[in-house]
Amino acid sequence: MRALMRLEWVRALLVAELLVALAGIVLTSLVALVLGYVTPDNTLVISGRITSVINVGGEKVNPEKVEEVLSTHPQVQQVAALALPNEQGLNEVCALIVPRKGPTLATGLIKSFCEDRLPAHFVPSRIILVKSLPKNEMGKVNRQMLPDLVKNMQN
Repeated sequence: MRALMRLEWVRALLVAELLVALAGIVLTSLVALVLGYVTPDNTLVISGRITSVINVGGEKVNPEKVEEVLSTHPQVQQVAALALPNEQGLNEVCALIVPRKGPTLATGLIKSFCEDRLPAHFVPSRIILVKSLPKNEMGKVNRQMLPDLVKNMQN
């Protein structure tokens, strides 16, 4: 009985996603978690999606790929890539970098490093050097806190 209920829930989510797509809302990723809830009258409400894929001018950017390449740079200790809106409200790839101790890390050199190793739409438009990245209780980068970190640095 429980497995049947789970199957019905999955089926309901798939139908809801189809309805959202048919309504003209652009889905940002095929692999994402759906946010939603069930109302007291058993109506499924889709309220959003959790995805790390960045949409840059219609091109999909996997932030993990950007991080993978940047982490190979000898002066990069840690990196997190995320989407940040530009002045026009369009997404740009932003890289938050914790540099290794040693010579000052030049953001222009990081950009050139990326241009040699990544497709053009994957290259971060903004590179921000930070002292540390926020971590969750498991010691992993807390991606939900990254936009606030950038916002606090700009204030």
